[in-house]
Amino acid sequence: MNPKNSSPARIILQKILALLCFLVLPLLFYVLTAYLTAAVFQVLLSSMDEGAGAARFLEANLPIVYSGAAALVTVGVLGPLYRRFRRDPLLSVSPRNPETGCPKRRDHPSAASGYLCAAAFGSFGAVFFNLLLALSRLPELFPSAGTIGAAGGEVNAPLHFLVVCLLLPTAEELVFRGLGYFGLRRFYGPAFTGVLTAALFGVFHGNAPQTLYGFCMGLLLAHTAEACRNLTGVLLFHWAANVTSFFFLGDPTGQRLIYSIPFLGLSGIGCVWLFYRVKDLGR
Repeated sequence: MNPKNSSPARIILQKILALLCFLVLPLLFYVLTAYLTAAVFQVLLSSMDEGAGAARFLEANLPIVYSGAAALVTVGVLGPLYRRFRRDPLLSVSPRNPETGCPKRRDHPSAASGYLCAAAFGSFGAVFFNLLLALSRLPELFPSAGTIGAAGGEVNAPLHFLVVCLLLPTAEELVFRGLGYFGLRRFYGPAFTGVLTAALFGVFHGNAPQTLYGFCMGLLLAHTAEACRNLTGVLLFHWAANVTSFFFLGDPTGQRLIYSIPFLGLSGIGCVWLFYRVKDLGR
């Protein structure tokens, strides 16, 4: 199973199979699940009485409802696969104890502060790259109703928060970092795998501004995954980034406060400091 001890043809085959199993197939599963759940809820909505309260609720919140349902299904299916994958000593990327041969524990005394830094890293990254997008005028050139800020006026705010800030990031991290990054890292190396998963993560968001934003944040997520070597750090990063976007960057008052040159500089400095602070967790 070790690609270093295989022939060139076998190494190529292993890399292709790894790409299919750890990234392409999980991503296809997530996308197809989203399409299927959207179709199911469309049929359900069409069969309801238009005047019923449930029908009005579903019609007003249809995108967020089927997105949340797809995320739940994805977590339910890919979560156990990720746990099984991480328990396999041949596939685990955790550093190993030379005396026992078992993966070293990552919960040393600096882990708690490191995970707090991972969450702060996500918040600072969300502010910094959203500010860059706003200053670049890309959202005006390529407007989209699918961003977090544009969806801030949804009828059911608690449901919107639950899906956008918790369920969707969890499903995405299982696909792109849990299986994608950790699964491909030993075959392609951390640098190439980080760029590849970040690029696909950006394209997955479906519009030009969010593609650029997703790519930049995907690079930071790959760095966090490399530092933490588990899904906890990247989940905290992604949750914090989406919570920051949900409460501040999608609100006009928050935008007036945060969308400024001083905040751009402060958030950039914070990102650089946290980049190295999170990296200390991997030592």
